[in-house]
Order: sequence, then C-alpha cells, then structure tokens
Amino acid sequence: MSSSRIFLVISIVVIALPSAAGAAERDVNCWDCNSANLDGLNGIDLRDIAILADYWLQVNPEVDIIADGNVVDFNDFAIRSKFWQWPCEGITVIFEEPPPGTQIRSQHYMLRASTPDCNVVRAEFRIADVYWENYIAYCDPNGIFELMCDCNTPSQAFECLADFTLNYLNPRDTYMCLRAELFDNEDNSERAYRLVEVDNDIPDTITDLSATPAGTNGYIDLSWTAPSENGLGVKPVSNYIIKIATTPILTDEDFDNAGNIQGACSVKSPSSPETLESCTQTPGDLPGYEPNSETVYYYAIKSVDDAGNVSELSNCSGTVATWHDVTVDSIECVVTKNGCECNDVSSNTVYLYDTLNVSGYITNHGNVDETVTAELKVLGGSVVDTQEVFIAKGETKLVNGLQWSAIGTMDQGLRLQVGSNSKDYKWFRVWSISEHVVLSWYDPNLYPAPVEAANEKFYVTVNIGNSNNQADYWDIPLRLETGTEFSVCAVGPLDICVGDDKQCYMDLLLSDSDYHYWQVNGLPAGTYTVRVIAGEHPLDEVVVERTIEIMD
Repeated sequence: MSSSRIFLVISIVVIALPSAAGAAERDVNCWDCNSANLDGLNGIDLRDIAILADYWLQVNPEVDIIADGNVVDFNDFAIRSKFWQWPCEGITVIFEEPPPGTQIRSQHYMLRASTPDCNVVRAEFRIADVYWENYIAYCDPNGIFELMCDCNTPSQAFECLADFTLNYLNPRDTYMCLRAELFDNEDNSERAYRLVEVDNDIPDTITDLSATPAGTNGYIDLSWTAPSENGLGVKPVSNYIIKIATTPILTDEDFDNAGNIQGACSVKSPSSPETLESCTQTPGDLPGYEPNSETVYYYAIKSVDDAGNVSELSNCSGTVATWHDVTVDSIECVVTKNGCECNDVSSNTVYLYDTLNVSGYITNHGNVDETVTAELKVLGGSVVDTQEVFIAKGETKLVNGLQWSAIGTMDQGLRLQVGSNSKDYKWFRVWSISEHVVLSWYDPNLYPAPVEAANEKFYVTVNIGNSNNQADYWDIPLRLETGTEFSVCAVGPLDICVGDDKQCYMDLLLSDSDYHYWQVNGLPAGTYTVRVIAGEHPLDEVVVERTIEIMD
C-alpha cells in the first residue's frame, strides 16, 4: 500500500470494475479528464474504480479506506475528478480590481487578484511611479514598488483594502503603477500590473461667485470664473454643485443643508479654466418666490473633477430677486436761453436750434437700489439724449439736464422715459427766424455813417420786423459785431441785454416791427465791418452788415 504512493502518471484512465458487492460495469473511460467533462462522475462508488494518484493521498489521506472496509487499489488505475487536484505547474495572475481606466482618489479601495491555479498561498499589492515615453505613461517592472496591502490566506482569489490617503500620494494628479503578485508555498511568484490614474488633487476653489439682480423682474444673474480641475489651469472640472438658501451659506454644513439649484444653472456645463461662467435664475427656480419680495437668495458652489474630487466651498453671494418698478412722475421743459416754459406762448417762442432743457421726478418702487437710464425722446421720433441715474429703493429723485436742440418747424412734443414708464410734454411750436424776421439798417447813410470820427461815440441802429402772421416772436436775439474789440455805453429801446449789452432780446408781436440801437464807444482809426445778426444759430439767422471808415 505504501509503495503505491510513489507512483505518478500524468494521463489518467477511468475504467469501470466490478465492485466488491458485484455492482454492474459503468462506462466512465476517459483520458486526461478534467473537471468540465467529469460531471458525470458525481456519485461514483470508489469501490468500482481504482485510483492511481499519489497527490490524492497527500491531499486526502483520510480516504484510504472506503466506508465498507474495502481498500482502494492505487496501483492499477488513475482518475482525476473535479474534487481532486493535481500538483500546480506555474501561476497565472488575473488582476481584477481596480479595472483598467480607474481613477483613484484619496480614499480606500479594495484590490483583488485571482488565479485558476492551485497551491497559491498569499498575495501582495504594491504601487510605484510610472515612466514616461513620448508623453505616454508605462509601468516599469523594475521600479521601486511600495507595499500597500497583502493577504496571507491560501486561496484562488485574494483581496485586501488599500489606503490611498497616504501622505506620499497627496496631493497628486498623475499615473501610477499597481502590481499584484501571487506566491505559492515554495515562494515562487508571478506578477500582473495595472496602470491607474491617481488623482488626489481637488479642483480650484471658486472665489468670485456673484449673484446680482437681473434686468427682468424676478430674475437673478449668477457669474463666476471657471476653475481648473487640478490647479494647473489647463483642464476644466467635470461638473458644478450649486446650492441655494435664504440664509448665508458659509460652512460645509450650510452647504449640505442648502437646496440644490434648479433651472438652467443646474445643468451648467463647465467651461475652460479662467472663462467667465454665467447663468440666470428665473422666478420658478426660486423657493418661495413672491414678486417685489425682500427675501435674499444666497448661493455657493463646489466643483467636481473627473475623479470625483470635490473642491472647497466657494464664497457666498446673495441678492433679492429683482423687481424693477421706477416710475416717471413728472416732466418739465424750459428754453435754456431764458428759462421760460417751452409751451408758454404768452411770453416765449421756441426757435430752430434753441436748446431745450428737460427735467422730471422719478420714484423707485422696486426692491433694489439701481442705476437706470433716463431717456429723452422726441414724440414720433428717436432718443435724443440719455442720462444714467442712480436711485435707491423707495427714493424719489429729480432728473435734470437732458437736452434737445429744437429742429423741425412744427408742433413738437418730448417724452421722459425710464424703462417702460414715461411722461410726455406737449405741445409747443418751433419757429424759424430766417423765415419770418426782417432786418434792415435804420438809415442807409447813418447809424453808422460811412465815415465816423476816431475815438468818438457812434450809433448802430437797425429796423426789425416780424412777418409771421401766426405767432408772436418773443426774445428775438440781436447781436452786434465790429470785427474787433469794442464796448457799448448805451442801448435802446430794449432793456434785456447780455454780454456787455452786445446781445439783446427783442419781442415782436405778429406782423409787428420796431428798431434797436447801440451806442458804441469810439474806435481807433481804421476800416471796420459792422454786423447786426438776428438769431443765435448760423443755420437760422438774418444778417445786415456795413463797412465804415474810422478816421482821425
């Protein structure tokens, strides 16, 4: 019996034999049987067969004697069933986890390796740096591998929990090489390698999140600078986590307790680093929204990279949901030259190119301080002037200084507008001086005379008439020029004069006429061109002129 235990054959034969109890023959002949084609051997009575397998007795020494006392003859035949093992030849290593392409973060991971072979008693899992060639990472079998974890339980499947939070891995975003090595009981081993990306770097922290009132009622604009996923400013993050609350979000706990943002901002795709990101919240995105409410909505962001690393908490920014309600309460229009109301025909006439000054009061009934654009429009025309006005919520403010240079000899109106709210000023007529003012010298040979004495006072006198039979002409500008410096010592009969009395204003009722004079202080000898001009704009004026000699 003991001599049979040194006999070893590689091929096996199973032949049915008569059992000690006279059992019938069984057709179980096979050569090099394996566990896949020996399923039919389940339940075979060992007394019907002979087994030659020295290794069988090594692994199963207790099966020397069958239950009924018959001894199995191990010298005549051999069989390998799926319950019996042959000695191992080499080790096949299957690196199962982590799978290829895994991104390892700063946490614990289960590492797994298996083998179809027997007699494997332990496994080691190690990590090492990679080497680079043409910007491609490779595992270096000769690298220095640090032990991460091991398993000393004989098996065909090994696993152990590896700690990737170790200091020497943080913070990094690079490729590393993992090695699984299986050992048999004689310390022979085989290895398998796995290239993984170790990404323990968290994305950049967003520090410029801004929540501001939008231009549309109930809307909030969000903006921030896109971060990079590893601090190198090259690769964008994978996604954003944006939270909203009605109290400030200042800590991670606040962030966890805040609600997830809704609407377009919730599906915002990250852009390249340093790009300005923006999105808008609508009233339907805001929890508990009510128009013109004083509720402040606060926002904060964290970003996530492709390995699942999460950034630190951003700054917190909050605002109310905008409610714009600025009304125009009044409008006034005056002629700049005399301060008269534009439509006061009892004492004022608007002439072509007169400068008109428009003002008015506006009130902010909304829930935000804001800067609005006040527009001055010509009724039936376009915007002719604008002014940026800051107005606090609840404030009533005077808008002043909007101007228009009157054009078009017709009835005109002006509109002061802020947003969709406005007030109109109407109507006033614009008239032409050049069409209806008649200007002539008082005397063809006098005032001034063709020759005047040097350094002696002389008069300049003109006739002026209004040929318009539809309107009174108030404040017709009359201006005296001599082509040189001069002064005036008297004027008449007008008493409304400016600029050292060199320009005066004359009133003429419809189809009326009158005269006006200046007494000029003497001029030195010379030739002078004396001009009298009715009107203040070169495109709408009447001129008379005379050349005189001043002689000693």
